[in-house]
Amino acid sequence: MLYSRLHQYFFDLLSDLERKYWRPIDIEPPDASLYIPIWGEVEISSPLSNIYFLPIVQRLSEIKQLALTDSKYPGGNHTRLEHSLGVLSIARLIIDNMLSLNNGEKSIIELGMLLHDIGHGGWGHSLDGLHGYIMGLLKDDPNTKLPWIDKLDIAVAWYLLRNNDQIRSGLRRVARKLEMKPEDLEKAISLIIAEEPCLIEEIEGLKLRQAVLYGQTILGEPRGVGGVNADRIDWVLRDTLHLFGYIESLPLKDLKGKLGILLNYSSDIKLFLEGLKREPYKEGQYEIIKIENGDLSRRRDELRKEMYERVYESETKAFGDSILLRLAFCAAKTLEVVGKEVSSPSLYSRVILGYILQPDHLLRESTKKILSAASEVLHAEDPLREYIRKGYDLAGLLDIIPSIVHAVEKRSYEDDIIIVSRIPYPNMYLLAFILNGKVLFEGIEKLLPDLEDRLTTVQKLATHAHIDPVNTLDVPSVEAGLEGKLKKKYPGMVSFYVLVDHYFFRELFSDLTKLIDNISGDLDKELHEILERYSRRYFLHILIRCGRKEEVSGEMVKELAREVRDFVKGRFSILIKNLYIDYKKLQKFAES
Repeated sequence: MLYSRLHQYFFDLLSDLERKYWRPIDIEPPDASLYIPIWGEVEISSPLSNIYFLPIVQRLSEIKQLALTDSKYPGGNHTRLEHSLGVLSIARLIIDNMLSLNNGEKSIIELGMLLHDIGHGGWGHSLDGLHGYIMGLLKDDPNTKLPWIDKLDIAVAWYLLRNNDQIRSGLRRVARKLEMKPEDLEKAISLIIAEEPCLIEEIEGLKLRQAVLYGQTILGEPRGVGGVNADRIDWVLRDTLHLFGYIESLPLKDLKGKLGILLNYSSDIKLFLEGLKREPYKEGQYEIIKIENGDLSRRRDELRKEMYERVYESETKAFGDSILLRLAFCAAKTLEVVGKEVSSPSLYSRVILGYILQPDHLLRESTKKILSAASEVLHAEDPLREYIRKGYDLAGLLDIIPSIVHAVEKRSYEDDIIIVSRIPYPNMYLLAFILNGKVLFEGIEKLLPDLEDRLTTVQKLATHAHIDPVNTLDVPSVEAGLEGKLKKKYPGMVSFYVLVDHYFFRELFSDLTKLIDNISGDLDKELHEILERYSRRYFLHILIRCGRKEEVSGEMVKELAREVRDFVKGRFSILIKNLYIDYKKLQKFAES
């Protein structure tokens, strides 16, 4: 590839990353008194201020907690930094009233709370579908040496704590004040963020291990251990209040009641603390903190479930997030193509991470610039490059996301296909078909009659697709095949774009994991019920750029929708068969 605008953008991103978020900041920051909704005043003093005022941390004040959600709920524009301060506030309530810790141990837990979302960039959890791709990049980087981590934001947090000069310099200053080794401090914070009690033996010293274990069980609820989950308590309260306003104005009675009860716990400190308990861990060698009040955890989880269904993973949000995932994947792959020409794996991995760590508005603008340049120099040598090149067509949607979100709500149904026929776009006409899990699972019991084969194949699909849906489903080839087959038959259809809702596979993976961990009855029946449920859930968005609207009749749209569904179903049937074949090959290899 000749030197192009792409190369310039690559080095501009690297320069901005180094200048803003990587270079050490050698200042002694002031103390600060902040105020946030729900918890009130938050004091930031040394040594916490050495980290709080770093630009890489302040970046969270420009990252919306809920990404595109404010397109439908304008109040939902609060930030990751506000939430992080909320989690810190909950931790302080527990530490000050239930634990006897020295200043160093308290500071370590507070740093874990403050930095628990440091690995988040713009566009929220829509980019979780890049998890597998990013972990692959970091694995190829000889300087990183990260273990496999189950969540993208935690993996990026670990990377930053180990490699970001700005954070490392700040932590060295904190470590000197706490009279401890910088590497011990970095490891302690990393393990709090990871919420993995099984790893605490990697830390030297019983007191430090105990502080980390307190931090882990205050921040979250480690599997098989339990905890308070201050992270969830804060975001479920904060998100609901910002989205729906004051409790008196909540539009739904059931939502109002659940939020009201949780707010009682947050406003009545004594009531909240009475719902928690200290409990022995590892035969009394350590202690953990967990929720004892079943009503508190139940109300929290009920409200969480309702918010997931109404907001976080609604069809309209999933549609918008699938566009963001496509664009971010194309931009990241473009940077990788350029990076392989001009730099080392360590450097282009850093540039790609710098790209996704940008605040929302900068991420939007750099995505448009990168994909504009890519459209000029990347040619359709294979389905992947054409998939990336066509990302530029969709980049224009970033300017009209709110109208798209509302357009998706005006939909019709045809043979289980959602049809959205009035998506606004400058100088052209867009329509969308949204397909449900039938294209994956209809007929699977006939295709794979053996229960073990069926369960293992579906589990393999969910395991890979929830962290890397684009490559697992071979979306570039599906898109190229769909366009090649139908564009000739329907001349008015200019381009086809395939977008994936990775939340579908994340939830499927979670349900299959629970099924396998807690087999209590008829496994065949329970698996059948899961697949039936996901067969009714929508996850695949086919966006079609058309000519003039008057050339697209209602009957043509219905006929096209059925042909799109049948083509995709055929391709995914082959995918399921290939996953099964790969599984059987591995099984035979293991047996031999």
